[in-house]
Amino acid sequence: MTSCAKHDRIHALEQRLASIEILLTALAGPPPQNPDTMAQMNPTEQDHAIYLQNLDLAGPTASGVSPAPSQDMTNNHRGSSTQSAPQTVTAAIDQMELPPMSEVLPVVDNYFRSFNAIIPLFDETAFMRMLLDWFSLPNKRSMVSWAAINVVLGISYRICQGRNMSDPALAQCIQNVRSIMSEVMTQEEDLLGVQVLLGIVILHQGSSEYKLAVVLIGSVVRMVQSLRLHSKQALAGRSKAEKLQRCRLFWLAYIYDRELAVWSRTTYHQKDSETDIELPEEDPADDLGMITSPGDNVRFNYFRTRVQLAHIQGKANDILYSQESQKLTEEQKIKAITRTEGMLSEWVFCSGCRQWRRI
Repeated sequence: MTSCAKHDRIHALEQRLASIEILLTALAGPPPQNPDTMAQMNPTEQDHAIYLQNLDLAGPTASGVSPAPSQDMTNNHRGSSTQSAPQTVTAAIDQMELPPMSEVLPVVDNYFRSFNAIIPLFDETAFMRMLLDWFSLPNKRSMVSWAAINVVLGISYRICQGRNMSDPALAQCIQNVRSIMSEVMTQEEDLLGVQVLLGIVILHQGSSEYKLAVVLIGSVVRMVQSLRLHSKQALAGRSKAEKLQRCRLFWLAYIYDRELAVWSRTTYHQKDSETDIELPEEDPADDLGMITSPGDNVRFNYFRTRVQLAHIQGKANDILYSQESQKLTEEQKIKAITRTEGMLSEWVFCSGCRQWRRI
């Protein structure tokens, strides 16, 4: 690596770390000026005012220096398994550990700069606020937030860094989220529960344990329907940001439902006739789901294109595996196959031309 390239890489890393610091500072809010100011605050304001001074960035080390990530990080990540079964929810939460924040932040940042930029599973601002709460306000911790953080770490390790499923840190993340899957499945009124389960699906897709993903995607779709993410009417009265998050989460579940149905040669769960949600935006303001060329002069809407492919996968699945297809005559099957092939050819053409846009 040339000295110029090395300097550019260091500069890019410094910019990313600076952006993390700015985001955390913004989420934390300005520190109080003096004790009198603190006394004038209500309890909620006081909680947010002490965020940064409560943070233990380095973790429980005598020198105050964060240990190197690798095996030490894995050990810090592992909850206590030798203690007796917890008697209360609070006791269970006390056993849910994470690596020091100084080690977690770069991994989380890598996830949002790469994977989540294309597959928008989480809202970055909401997630970073939740992460900050975890480290600064222990009394506000929950099992589902711990699971969400583990999911993000796991996806970052496996997909962004390309680690094997047997990697200690990745294996620990998977063990952690799988240990509380039943609790997460009860979060029927919480988008975070859907995001966690969908994250577990993503983690296991393409692995030797992909059958877990096949089973879980059914639960994901049921939770999606319970939350009415498939209904345009359910968007009424919600903020623009919430509408966007709900729609994106629905389409992600839709994509993986169809994809896993193809892999497992089974029927999918979310029927096209049961949703009226519009396709992802062609040109989203936040650029999530978009792939851009190095010079930022060509843009490709990967997320929208994947939704369109999932629709075609569903049509192919109907022909191959649905009960209705068994009742079709040979001529009807040929027409259905020809129609699906035409849809796929058009998708390939559009993906190569219209989805790429010069700016």
